[in-house]
Amino acid sequence: MLCKEVGCGGEVGLSRPVMLRVGCASFAFVRPCSKCGRLHWPHGEAILNRQEHRAFFLDRQIVHKDEGGNIIQY
Repeated sequence: MLCKEVGCGGEVGLSRPVMLRVGCASFAFVRPCSKCGRLHWPHGEAILNRQEHRAFFLDRQIVHKDEGGNIIQY
């Protein structure tokens, strides 16, 4: 499937799945885009956190970006 990130056009699902914490003791497997790293749920929807920041898998870690593309530090 194609990445949902605007202007990317990469493929989702070509890379190994990433384990994402979705609750206090809950995890889910998600798929990164092979081009930009944007994370997607198994059904294809792009992942946003509670603050509506976009989730990416970059340099073997999960990071969030704001609307301007800046990485948010937690």
